[in-house]
Amino acid sequence: MYGSLINRLQERMVVGAPTPTVGMGVTMLSYTDRHPGTIIKVEKSGKGLIVTVQADDAKRIDDNGLSESQEYEYTPNPKGVIYFYKQKEPNTCWTHVYKSAETGRYRQSVGGLFIGKREKYYDFSF
Repeated sequence: MYGSLINRLQERMVVGAPTPTVGMGVTMLSYTDRHPGTIIKVEKSGKGLIVTVQADDAKRIDDNGLSESQEYEYTPNPKGVIYFYKQKEPNTCWTHVYKSAETGRYRQSVGGLFIGKREKYYDFSF
């Protein structure tokens, strides 16, 4: 296993997860950090789906300093960075993908997605 246990658990929580819809909040999962986003497009891809996610702004609202206890306020950002996530079949993990400039096809990258909740977390230990 790599990265944060919490992130690895969240990216596997797909059974019973809400169906992705435009405007829904998500959490983009990286190695140990988490980043909020908003779904801006949902499209079919074979048996699965591809969602387009735009990064949200997150403003820290607590006074806990370099702490694991972090609270944020989230705001959609219409100019935020765009990311793509693919689910090959229903009830499987979401995988971060990017579109290859050479082939125009989606290629797998690193990172996962948690549907239905925005969350920001910064790991100060790295």
